[in-house]
Amino acid sequence: MAQPGSSSGNATLTGPPGGLASSVVLDTFQKPPMTKAAVVHLASSNDPENVAMVRHVISGIADTVGLGTRLTDDIKTAVSEACANVVLHAYRGAPGPLQVTIGVDPSGLTVIVRDRGEGIKPRRGEEEEHRVRGVGLSLIQTLTDSVEFRGAPREGTEVRMNFRVDREAGLAADQELSEQALEEIEGTVTGQTVVDVNPGQLAAPVLAAVIAVFAARASFSVERLAEAQLVTDAIAAHSNPMLAGSFLTMAIDSSGDRLDLRLGPLGIGDAERLVSATEVGQIKLLDVLTDEVGAAIAEGEEYLRLQMSA
Repeated sequence: MAQPGSSSGNATLTGPPGGLASSVVLDTFQKPPMTKAAVVHLASSNDPENVAMVRHVISGIADTVGLGTRLTDDIKTAVSEACANVVLHAYRGAPGPLQVTIGVDPSGLTVIVRDRGEGIKPRRGEEEEHRVRGVGLSLIQTLTDSVEFRGAPREGTEVRMNFRVDREAGLAADQELSEQALEEIEGTVTGQTVVDVNPGQLAAPVLAAVIAVFAARASFSVERLAEAQLVTDAIAAHSNPMLAGSFLTMAIDSSGDRLDLRLGPLGIGDAERLVSATEVGQIKLLDVLTDEVGAAIAEGEEYLRLQMSA
C-alpha cells in the first residue's frame, strides 16, 4: 500500500473496495527534475483549516522541485501568516474567499495570497493582538526576498511574495512566468475548494496534497486516504491528452464522510476515455477505488465526476 503523499515507485492495492480479491499493482511515474515553469491556483474559503491545506500543497511542490528544508519552512511560514491574516482580518469574522496562486520558474517561487474583503493588513490598534496570535507581518518581510502589498479599501488585498532559489539540482526550466500567468482565473466549476494546476510534474503532488487534507477531514482510514491519492495520481498521469484547456481543474466538496470530485475540463466523451486510460490489466482503477463514476457538462466542457466515502 502506498503511503499518503507518495507518488513514485510501485504501489500495491490489496483487497480494494468492491470485494476484488486480487492485488492491483500501479506502476506510477518517476520524479525527474522539473523542466517547465508551472502555476497552481487554489480557491477556497477563509476557514482556518484551509491554511493547513495550503501548507500541505507547498510541501508537495517543494518536494517535487527539490527545495531544501530551510527554504521550504520559510515559504510555509510566510505564506501561512499571509493566509492567517485573511482568516483573522479580511472579513470581520464572516466567511469569504481565500485565493492562493503559486508560480514556479527558474528564478524561484512567487506566491500570491488574495482576499475580497477589507484587506489583510492588521488595522491600527490590532498589531499587538495580531502578534500574540501569529508571528506578525514583519516576519513575512524577513522570510521573503521581496514582498508587495496591493489593494484598496473594500476591494480586497493581495500579498505577493517572492522566494529566490539557489540550488544545484531541481527546477531546470527554460522559461519564466509572465504576469498574465499569475493572474487569478475564472473557472466553470465551483466547490468548497477548487485547484487549477498546469498538467505536468506538479499535478500529481498538488492534487494528492489537497485530497489528503479533505480525506483526513472526512475521517478516511490511512488505507482509504492512500487510495484517494492513487486516484488523483492516476488522473494526473493520464488526463493531459484529453484536457480542453491549459489547466487541470479539481473541484472538491465534502459532506460527512463523503467526497465529491469534478475533474477536467475534458472534451466531450473524454471522461469515459480517462476512466479507461487508468486500466491496469483488466481492472479500471477509478471504477475499483471510487464509489461512483460519472460525467457532467459545464459550458460545453465535460468533467469527470467521482465520489468516494470513508
